[in-house]
Amino acid sequence: MLIKPVDNTNCSQADQDDNLFLMRRRLLKGMLIALVALGLPAVVISCIEAIKLGQLVGVMLYGGIYLIVSAITLYFNRLPFVLCAGVMLASLYMIAVFNFLHFSFSGAGIEIAITISVLATVLLGIRSGLITAAICLFTLITIGLCFVYGAIDVSPEMPATTTKAISWVTASAVFTFLTGSLILSSGKLQEYLIRSLDSLRYTTDELKESNKDLTREIKQREMAEAKLKQSEEQFRTLFETAPDAIYLTELDGTLLDGNRTAEELLGSPRELFIGKNFIDTGLLPKTEISKALTLMEKSSKGESTGPDELALLTSSGKATTVEILTSPFQLEDRPVILGIARDVSERKRLENHLNQSQKMESVGTLAGGIAHDFNNILSSIIGFTELALGGVDEGSDVEDDLQEVRKAGLRAKDLVKQILTFARQSDETVKPIQVNIIAKEVLKFITSSIPTSIQINNKIYSDSLIMGSSTQIHQILMNLCTNAAQAMEEKGGILEVSVNDTTIDKMSIIPNLRSGEYIEIKVTDTGMGISPQNIHTIFEPYFTTKPVGEGTGMGLAVVHGIVENYDGKITVDSTIDKGTCFTIYLPITKKRKVHTHSEKEELPLGNESILFVDDEAPIAKMGSKVLEQLGYTVTTRTSSVEALELFRSKPQTFDLVISDMTMPNMTGDKLAGELMKIRSDIPVVLCTGYSKKISEESAAGIGIKALVYKPVVKADLAKTVRKVLDEANSSE
Repeated sequence: MLIKPVDNTNCSQADQDDNLFLMRRRLLKGMLIALVALGLPAVVISCIEAIKLGQLVGVMLYGGIYLIVSAITLYFNRLPFVLCAGVMLASLYMIAVFNFLHFSFSGAGIEIAITISVLATVLLGIRSGLITAAICLFTLITIGLCFVYGAIDVSPEMPATTTKAISWVTASAVFTFLTGSLILSSGKLQEYLIRSLDSLRYTTDELKESNKDLTREIKQREMAEAKLKQSEEQFRTLFETAPDAIYLTELDGTLLDGNRTAEELLGSPRELFIGKNFIDTGLLPKTEISKALTLMEKSSKGESTGPDELALLTSSGKATTVEILTSPFQLEDRPVILGIARDVSERKRLENHLNQSQKMESVGTLAGGIAHDFNNILSSIIGFTELALGGVDEGSDVEDDLQEVRKAGLRAKDLVKQILTFARQSDETVKPIQVNIIAKEVLKFITSSIPTSIQINNKIYSDSLIMGSSTQIHQILMNLCTNAAQAMEEKGGILEVSVNDTTIDKMSIIPNLRSGEYIEIKVTDTGMGISPQNIHTIFEPYFTTKPVGEGTGMGLAVVHGIVENYDGKITVDSTIDKGTCFTIYLPITKKRKVHTHSEKEELPLGNESILFVDDEAPIAKMGSKVLEQLGYTVTTRTSSVEALELFRSKPQTFDLVISDMTMPNMTGDKLAGELMKIRSDIPVVLCTGYSKKISEESAAGIGIKALVYKPVVKADLAKTVRKVLDEANSSE
């Protein structure tokens, strides 16, 4: 490579500055060391002479400057360069001024001033040198004028011409000429040296780079042959370790090679298939041969195909789904087909499960809509039943019948909760519950829905409490009982449910279950049983042995999740053609159920004025009657817009507003906001059958005092209304 001519423009300004800085720093350090080492005798002699002459200022000046320079030299590597240079130049300047004042122009002052200017040029640049020279010249002229006009006394040691102006003019001219010449010369010399160093360095770098290029070219040539030798091995490694099955075929479909993943996918060594036509390997079901021939025809014409899904049969007969891409490929100058097959069986399974989950989500959305309407209906049923109970004799047959209606309504209310919980749209508070009561209700419910060929045995004895959700325990028992009944649909059998107390200790064979008191729930059937290969996977999500369309595979997974969440365990024991037994262990709580008394509860009364708003006329009528029985004055509206107009015309008439959430034209939360704009202190109670748009937190955030869920029983409504009114009165 030819060496380029030296051109300083190729050297960056930063490089030039770095070179100059290093040179100046080394020069300054050498000067300081020389001053400290060689200046000590001069300082001592000067101080002695100054003492003889009685010039104590000179002693202090020389001694102080020496100490400062010594300190700068000692800490040179820790201090900024400019500070070190400035201190040295300032020290020399003070010595020059001292000489001017005591020896006039005949002393060493002019020489020291010239030295300062040149050093400033060398260390800090031409500009700094010129500024320093100007300062020294100004000082020289100023001191000369002071001597000429008698501002400074002339000592006997000074020349007689000290007071003559012409002497100082001459000294200044000589200083200016010498200093200017030296500054310009040293500056130019410095620039030339820097350029020479940079050029030398650039030339050296060029030579080094040329040497590197030659060395690199030699190494590349040496490595080229080695890489060529390794290429086949690398290709084979990539080919064999690829996560997808890769294969090569002739244009007619004859298999040439395949990788390790292809062997794993097909379940046989590749040697069994190499040399055979793909159609003749037995890997394709008859339904897929036509599709495979079409893809092969496109590939033989040099076209790329895919991704296309194709069903394959492994050597063991297991069906699997693969996604195939093919493209033309040159192998030793002959055209072949390169194919990549990816096993997508798991993806297809997950897609099917996703579709099933989306269906369940749609069911949940539908359940939410049904729950809203059904809660409105239940509000009327429960509300008017409670109104009727207030008008009949206690203990009469009519009261007994109405109580049954009310209980049925409350059970329906719990059923709606269960539907919403299953649809993942409602949460139920965990509290102490009696499993035996729920188990008996489940058996009553399931008795009417299973064939008479299935006998139900009730062995429910425990009345202990657990911490849980009634809805979730109901869901567990319904799932297990339904599965048991389905296992006996064809031949009939016995379904047995037992609930007993048991003690689990360290000697127990139940794994991962802490010692303590537990409720043991068993659901046993005499059905077909569960096969040994499936029994370990029955609690996995989406696992099901039922035909397509008859099961989601989520029932036992949900049961398992609830039991584990309660710090319990579920086990299963099954024998083919003899039956299955599911056993659940749930920890008993120390809390005890508070028994309700049959006596009528005394409900809080009031005499305030209430505006009741609901777009369902029966609910508005029922709410009005219930509140009037409690002593309140009630005004009803079935339109939120009409209610707002009424309140706007008489804002001080009402002490409380009770509004439904879901109404046409204006929802309850919007109505509450408008009411509070008119009168900020009006308390509002919001009722909802089901709504995704409102929660207790969001309701409180907009100023709603209470959120109640339909259907609202009389006692709950009375307590809520009284509580809200009392809080409003206490805040006034």
